[in-house]
This record gives sequence, C-alpha cells and structure tokens, in this order.
Amino acid sequence: MPSKKEEKKVSYPIKPSDINAESLPLAFSGNEESKKFITALILLAQKNGDWRDFYLKQLTVQCRSGKFERFFVSNGLIKKNADKTYSFTHGFVARCFVGAPATEDLSLWRKIEFKK
Repeated sequence: MPSKKEEKKVSYPIKPSDINAESLPLAFSGNEESKKFITALILLAQKNGDWRDFYLKQLTVQCRSGKFERFFVSNGLIKKNADKTYSFTHGFVARCFVGAPATEDLSLWRKIEFKK
C-alpha cells in the first residue's frame, strides 16, 4: 500500500460521497462481475474519502489483474501506473456520477466535462 507520503490523489469536483454506490449496478450494463468491480471501486474511494491510487488487493471483490485490466484499463476507465497502483480516471468518475448520483446538487453537473 502506498505510504501517506507517496499516495497520489487526483482532484475532481465530484467526491466519492457524491456517488450512490448501492445504485451503481442498476446504472451500468454489462456482466455482474463488472458491476461488482465498479461498486467495489466506488466503495474503496468512499472509504478513503478521495480518489487516491490503489492496489487491486485493496478491493473488497476478488479479481485477477488480467480480467480487471481487460475491462477497466483497456477501456480507459482506470489507469495502470508504473508503480503497479491504479488511478481513477475522470471518465470513470463522471460516468459513475451520471449513472448514480447521491446528490441533488445541480452545480456538480456543470463541472463535468465529457470527452469524445
């Protein structure tokens, strides 16, 4: 696990608490395993209180790195770092928020940038 000094955090206007983790599986299409990963990723960020980098072993769902990377990294939802940690991408955070917002605060919607 990265030490406090080494942890890298990405700043987004959307906080993990702005996403309703319980509603995420309903907001995404795909297989059940992918939906469990998405929920586990958001729950980890909510536990940490931010979007800091993470190791796969920190997730509450068991997954093989190959399968995780095929779905999340190859689709640009999660970034794999040189130090074997993973980072949340803006696209992942925005999609989760749009799919399952936990807030009625409309000002957050104006801060989301969708990339083509």
